[in-house]
Amino acid sequence: MPLPDGKRSGVVLHGRDQELAELRDLVDGCRAGRGAALVLLAGTGLGASTMVAATRAFAADFRTRGVAGVEVEAELPGAALDRLLDRPANDEAAADGHELRRALTTGDVPTLCWVDGAHTLDRSSLAALGHLARRLTDLPLLMLFTCAPGSDAALVLAGLPTLVVRPLDDTAARHVLRDRTPEQLPPDLAGELVALASGVPRALVDLVDALTPGQLCGTEPPPEALPRTAPTGPPCAARSPHCRQRPGSSCSWWPKTCARISTRCCAPAPDSASTGLRGGRRPQPGWSSSTAAPCARRTN
Repeated sequence: MPLPDGKRSGVVLHGRDQELAELRDLVDGCRAGRGAALVLLAGTGLGASTMVAATRAFAADFRTRGVAGVEVEAELPGAALDRLLDRPANDEAAADGHELRRALTTGDVPTLCWVDGAHTLDRSSLAALGHLARRLTDLPLLMLFTCAPGSDAALVLAGLPTLVVRPLDDTAARHVLRDRTPEQLPPDLAGELVALASGVPRALVDLVDALTPGQLCGTEPPPEALPRTAPTGPPCAARSPHCRQRPGSSCSWWPKTCARISTRCCAPAPDSASTGLRGGRRPQPGWSSSTAAPCARRTN
């Protein structure tokens, strides 16, 4: 789904129609005087920050205040409120919920307050924001948090409505790839990237950006692992049915631990020394360095 300013920014969210519809409904309700709060529980790279940007676009007529977590300030009491309110704050000020309420609900114009990365906020600021978020029924205030699942912050925000951001399905993932590449990727390569990224949008982007000219042309085998900068994956139970990790365990997404798709073997090949492939993996059926498809595009 394109964002409201998609024609200007080119930003498109694929596979998030249900989540965006819920966010738009919350904005419309706040515009009508019904305050609300929502916690987006999302792992790294799943697009929660982009959903915050979409909500800000939906609420273009709102007053907006927001703060992103800064991990190095997590031990400084009141640091997040200091930045959110653009005024000095300390532990005592953070505990004063009335001051925070007044600062965020001045006038009749509805307000959107967003907190991106609640798990990296200092605890006193987050506790004050969570306290207010539970008391919004009669306030023209919408509060939106993004938070890592299983973090201490998720406990601090317990009791607030929650929306779990899931990995993209394969169709949406392929749309992300098409948006990122100027030309259509070969179907086999696109399938490899979709399987390897396991529905994480940022992992898809990182994979495409790291492709070599030979991989784009088909003269080199596709990537066997995520780039080192890519986000880590969700528990294997939330991923592919081909994953060999113990259900519920944490998967590093590296090829030694995950069979990504059924058409490739992740076990070391007996003749791995002669394959020329990284990690001793078998090549895709039909692929060889002598019969690789000719390059479909020119490179500078």
